[in-house]
Amino acid sequence: DWELGHGRYLWTSQERSEDTALIVFDSYYDSYYYINDTSKDLFYAVRCVRGNTIPDADLHSSTVSSGGSNFEIVTDSTTRLIWQKDPEDSKKNWKNALAYCENLEHAGLSNWRLPNNNELASLIDNDGSSNFPEISDATASDSREFWTSSSLYEVSGSAFTLHSFGTWTIESKTGKNNVLCVHNDPCMEGQWWNGSE
Repeated sequence: DWELGHGRYLWTSQERSEDTALIVFDSYYDSYYYINDTSKDLFYAVRCVRGNTIPDADLHSSTVSSGGSNFEIVTDSTTRLIWQKDPEDSKKNWKNALAYCENLEHAGLSNWRLPNNNELASLIDNDGSSNFPEISDATASDSREFWTSSSLYEVSGSAFTLHSFGTWTIESKTGKNNVLCVHNDPCMEGQWWNGSE
């Protein structure tokens, strides 16, 4: 039985220095966040995993032309996802965030969507830190909290959000947070979206 319950500090294999490593706090009812530079001599719970290590995102910024206009996008060769570049700093509640992405026309693409928590988590570096530098210059100095499409079934009316500095939280869907839309790359393997088929 691998179930540890909620509210546990868990070790990771990510070393921060010779004497410290990364731990995470796992709680469905509060938040899920990274804590850096924790002494390896301390005692925390362990949750084991098997299989291949999840690779870091491989993000590349590019400009594509569509309809006579230029658009900035970010592509990830690891997940083959396309992200908005420099999303607007306009906060929305969860329902409006879903609608915004679903109605977005950007870079010659429709059918954008709000990312789920796994997709948004792919932007976090394996060292537990991220400020989404490829996504937006603004997040490098200004922490923003982005909605995910992932609801929390244990807490009615709540969904996961992710701060641009790598911190998970759970928020009421009536609250307002930033929005970053994602799109599956429509091109075949080895090709990338350039603004037209």
